[in-house]
Amino acid sequence: MPPANPDPTPNRPFTANPIPPPVIRPAPHPTSPPASIARPIPQNPVPIHDLPATFLHLFGLDHLKLTHRFQGREYRLTDVAGNVIPALIARS
Repeated sequence: MPPANPDPTPNRPFTANPIPPPVIRPAPHPTSPPASIARPIPQNPVPIHDLPATFLHLFGLDHLKLTHRFQGREYRLTDVAGNVIPALIARS
């Protein structure tokens, strides 16, 4: 009778993972951007949601009527926020 093989997969090469696991570092706090990004607003601050509405207006589209249906509800591209910025249109 042949001796029992202790390794059930004798033809398989060494299968240890040579790639170390990733190092998990804590993310920076979301309210404190890096100093290279954070700059003071020079003048006339506007909400960020107003920019897409203004761009759509400059493209000739009405952002209030631009909707799509999802799960039985009409969604606007600018959602509930976003107004056209007349000061940007007057400059162009």
